[in-house]
Amino acid sequence: MGKAISLLYDVTDHLYDKHYPKNSLLRPSFLWSATLVALLGSKLIDQKIQPSSSSNNLVFLFGLGSNLGMNIWISFFSGMTMIRLLPRHQFGIVQSNLFPKFFFLTSTFSFGSLYSYLKVNPISSWSGDKSVLGCFLGGSFALNLINLVWFNKKTIDYNLQMHQIEKNAGVGITIIGQLKQQSKVESDPEYQLAKKKFRIYHSFSLTANTLSFASTLAQFYLLANGNYFSL
Repeated sequence: MGKAISLLYDVTDHLYDKHYPKNSLLRPSFLWSATLVALLGSKLIDQKIQPSSSSNNLVFLFGLGSNLGMNIWISFFSGMTMIRLLPRHQFGIVQSNLFPKFFFLTSTFSFGSLYSYLKVNPISSWSGDKSVLGCFLGGSFALNLINLVWFNKKTIDYNLQMHQIEKNAGVGITIIGQLKQQSKVESDPEYQLAKKKFRIYHSFSLTANTLSFASTLAQFYLLANGNYFSL
């Protein structure tokens, strides 16, 4: 299943790059995000309460569990291992292909959990812990979506720009980790600008992902202490 999702993502990106490279509104990640937001908007308008079902609960829990598992793996295992083993340019290439798919999946799973929750608990019925859980679900979805369409994309763009300048200068190709401060690219104004913007967007992306991860943990805590699908 993972291979099929990855292949589908790569094919849609290839078609976009081939036919619509200058039209950002047709970027697959933007179209997918717009579709999710539209579906969520229609559900927010529809305030009809639906009875709980095993399939709806499965979608909710599958989305929550998948997000938690992916966040733990990416944050504490995958990235930390690769950054210690791969040369910086190879690491950048892997991350530039891995993280768009990561945020595509986390935003999709966050949407699934939020949508299935709203089916049983529309906003008009929120009170107490139900409101808290709903806000955490909505916040997690929004943070993952922002990373998908903006923060992570900008981070990758500036990181690849830095690596291209390094390659042109013949540095950083075999180095693992950060460049030494005396590296000759450090005096390049274009490199310094790309590096500054990379750090800004990387900090935004990291903060958003950390908050989303914390929100997912809070969701599990609330679920362990209440029943949100009793209607």
